[in-house]
Amino acid sequence: MHDESTSVLGENGPYRLTEAAVATLHTPEKPLHVAEVAELLDVDPTTIYRAIKAGDLKALRIGRGRGTIRIPVEAFAEYQAGLYAAAVEDVAA
Repeated sequence: MHDESTSVLGENGPYRLTEAAVATLHTPEKPLHVAEVAELLDVDPTTIYRAIKAGDLKALRIGRGRGTIRIPVEAFAEYQAGLYAAAVEDVAA
């Protein structure tokens, strides 16, 4: 049985992944940048960083050190739903 594989260039040189492994790496939607989320909500990026730090918005840190922050689409949807619910609650009060 021959398993299809894909060559990937890693930090320590090329290595091979099976098609099954490649499929598990694929996510249906690309995570969002902090600036994209800020633009979608019409707020300053600092507001988004504060929400991440407070634990209100789930995010991924990619890389070493400070790294790069990405927000999964699902996490953004949950955060946005929470903002909407809080706004409706404030109006109802």
